[in-house]
Amino acid sequence: MAQDNLELLRRLETQQAAARRRAVWISWLSVLAAAVVLSVLIVSAYRRLAGVETQVAEAQKQAAAEKARVEELKKEEARLTDRIKNQLEPLVENYQAEVRAQARPVARVQVRPVEPADLGTTEPRVFLQIVAPEDREYAKQMGERLEEAGFDVQGVDYIEEAAALKNTEVRYYKKADEADAVKLRDALESAGVKSPALLYLGLENNRKVRPKTYEVWFGAGVGGSPPPQ
Repeated sequence: MAQDNLELLRRLETQQAAARRRAVWISWLSVLAAAVVLSVLIVSAYRRLAGVETQVAEAQKQAAAEKARVEELKKEEARLTDRIKNQLEPLVENYQAEVRAQARPVARVQVRPVEPADLGTTEPRVFLQIVAPEDREYAKQMGERLEEAGFDVQGVDYIEEAAALKNTEVRYYKKADEADAVKLRDALESAGVKSPALLYLGLENNRKVRPKTYEVWFGAGVGGSPPPQ
């Protein structure tokens, strides 16, 4: 009987030892599985984090580019505002001076009509107008400079009734001629004329006026004499 009990005890110990070993292996396998899962989660998190960082970097790059673009647009807006201001102020001063001089502004729509000799010709031409006799020599000198710049100058006319004109204007009749009008204005500036202003007369549908015709109206006293008050 004692021998049987001893054998039974040994079996129980053997079974318990085997159970403990299985429990240990199961524990290690659980830990290993958890470690694998954790590793997968960490790698996945790193990948997502890297993707987020890339998106953030790209967003920051786009934001910086957009900021630079906005700054450039602000500079362009300021430049255009200054240019418009510089173009409009002389025209406004001229108009106000003409209104003060008489009830109806003069020489605002005075244009060069088409003449028989002009038919069939499309060469650009420039007429120089002065409103003060003492500016004639100055206008002639400017005409020579314009001819050197490639413009066909038709001479100098004295328009006494426009004596109130204060600032120099470059006038053109049709939108298609604007590019040459700008070149004419730039040539005058290069020759020393102070801030000549562009004036578009809006005669697109008027067949009585010749295209590619430009008028330079010199402000009173441009040659050195003070303009009339």
